[in-house]
Order: sequence, then C-alpha cells, then structure tokens
Amino acid sequence: MFLNTHAYIIVFILLGFFIQLFFPRKINDFRLKEILKESKWYFLSEFLISSLLVYMTINISSYVNSNFNIPSINLKNLPTWIQLLIFVIVLDFTNYLTHLSTHYYRLLWPIHKLHHSVKNLTPLSTFRHSLLEQLYFFTTMGIVSSFFSVSAYVRETTYLISMFADILQHANTSIRLPHFLNYFFILPDNHYLHHSKKCHKTYGQNFGLIFSVWDIMFSTFYLPKRIDTEIGLSNDDLPKSFIKRILYPIF
Repeated sequence: MFLNTHAYIIVFILLGFFIQLFFPRKINDFRLKEILKESKWYFLSEFLISSLLVYMTINISSYVNSNFNIPSINLKNLPTWIQLLIFVIVLDFTNYLTHLSTHYYRLLWPIHKLHHSVKNLTPLSTFRHSLLEQLYFFTTMGIVSSFFSVSAYVRETTYLISMFADILQHANTSIRLPHFLNYFFILPDNHYLHHSKKCHKTYGQNFGLIFSVWDIMFSTFYLPKRIDTEIGLSNDDLPKSFIKRILYPIF
C-alpha cells in the first residue's frame, strides 16, 4: 500500500508539472534548482510525516473500534461506488471545516500560516505544511473516519482522490475548463484565489478541497471573471530555517 500510494502521488505531481509547463498561469524562473529545493517538502511532509500519521490514525481507529463500543455507520454492505461517494463527501466536508477553522480561529492560524508562505504555486506547494497542521488535520479526519465502516479500498481511494485534487489545484496553470465546473469542484482558479494576500471574504475564500458546494453553502465562495491577485503572506515573519519552519510555531 505504502509504495503504491506514493507511486500514484508522484504521477500526480508529474502530471501537475506537465500541465503547468504547457498552460502556465504566469511565466516565472522556477527552474530545476527550485524544483529540487521544493521537493524536500514532499519527502519530509508527505513521504515521512503524512505516511506515519496515516499509519497511526488507521491503527488508532482500528483499536478504538475494537475496544470501545462506539457506534459506527456500516457501509460495507453497500456497493463499492456508493461507499466511496459517501465517504468522499463526508471527509471532504470535514476537511472544509478543518481548513476553515485554521483561518477563523486566531489560535490555529500559526499552524497553517506556513502553507500560505508560497509565492509561486507548483504541485510541490501542496506539501508545505507544519508538523502541527499535519497532526491537526490527520487527527480530525481520523476521528471522523472512525465512525464509518468501509472497505480498505474505499479508504485508500478516498485518500488518493483527495491528493489528486490537492496537487492539481496547486499547479501554476491557467488551463481553462468550462466555467460552470468551478461551482461544483475546486479547480486551480478557485484555489489560486484562496492563496491571495487579500481576503475577499471575512476570513478568506475557497476553503474546499474537492467540492465547491461547501463554500457556496457557507458564503466563502469567491470567483471573479478576471483573476489578478498576488499570493503569499502580507507579513512573512516565519523563520528561514527549513526545520524551524516545519516545527513552527513550536520553536
């Protein structure tokens, strides 16, 4: 599972770079040296930390379900595609609320701030996360997923679908899909605006991962016809050291 999952993720990353190579949002000097520099976020944040947290949450979930009488919603008797649809929708909504909370609550913003320090989006920007943010997201998602009994295939596929969406959203691409799709799915334009220095809504905009419906329902959706914005932090006071950034705001 481990190697297969990361093989898919690497394919997603390469696809993202392929798309932005031919359909760039803006031309910049993001060369091989910078790509190698950014790749360390993947190897530490995703390959090591996320993989460890996924393993941890799966085992904690199994332990809790085996030793405590916590009611769970059994979906295993349903066709696989229905299990997958329900599980994706539930976890995507959970991700939306968790992501929104990191902007809404001042106490949580520092753990998410690192992700918004990106000045030029690339597929590798997906993995720029602090350790505390990873812990927060995986704990939340793990708790919610433990209330559902689904096949291992559904859990793995849900994770890969989420990663595919996340990686393509961070590609520096101006590729134009039919505009109405933005009202159903989070596409690169939606997420580019999420990284804007300017908050067009009270706490920011476009917090969804896969579906736009949550942003529309809770009035956090923003997508003008013309996109012209600067991304990054208005006040980037993060430490310069890579390790200190990962551990921010602990140190």
